[in-house]
Amino acid sequence: MRTRGAAMIEAGKVFIMKQFFETISPDVEEAALIDGANQWQRYSRVVLPMARPALATAV
Repeated sequence: MRTRGAAMIEAGKVFIMKQFFETISPDVEEAALIDGANQWQRYSRVVLPMARPALATAV
């Protein structure tokens, strides 16, 4: 019974993060790409810092 509740909480966290990442403009990632950032750099230096509020909510 406890695992079902934990699964629902985890599903909620995934939903929060998914919704947040969909709100990030593709222009931001494109600008980083033009500046020469690879995929990991775009994620770790651009998208992830922008996601701090969502990460704080999901944790």
